[in-house]
Amino acid sequence: MARSNFKFYEREYPYFLTCSVVDGVDLFTDQRISQIILNAFVHMQTKMEIKIYGFVIMHNHIHFIAESKNLSEDIRRFKSFTAREIIRYLESTNRSILLKRLKRGKRNHKKESTYQV
Repeated sequence: MARSNFKFYEREYPYFLTCSVVDGVDLFTDQRISQIILNAFVHMQTKMEIKIYGFVIMHNHIHFIAESKNLSEDIRRFKSFTAREIIRYLESTNRSILLKRLKRGKRNHKKESTYQV
C-alpha cells in the first residue's frame, strides 16, 4: 500500500483511516485478496489489542475506524503483513499483469522490495 506518515496525537480516540493501493490498482476486487485483509483485521483485534469499529473495502482502497495504544506502529505492521501476503498470493497464482503494475508503481525509496502494494 502507498507510503504514509501516520502520526497520532490523541491515544484515547478512534481514528478514521484510509489505506490505498499504489497507483490505484484494483486489487480488492479479488475475493481472496479481500479475505487477506479481513483475516488481518481479525488478527489485529484478537492479538494486537486494536479496536476496529467499522471498515469498508473498496476496489483499490480501505477505510476503517480504529483505536490502539500504538496505532501508528499497528498500522505499519498491518500494511507490511498484508502487502507481503498479497504479493505472495499474486505470485503463487501467476497474476503477472497485476504484479507488473505493482512493480511499475513501486516508489524509488523502496530499494529492498520488487513490488509495492
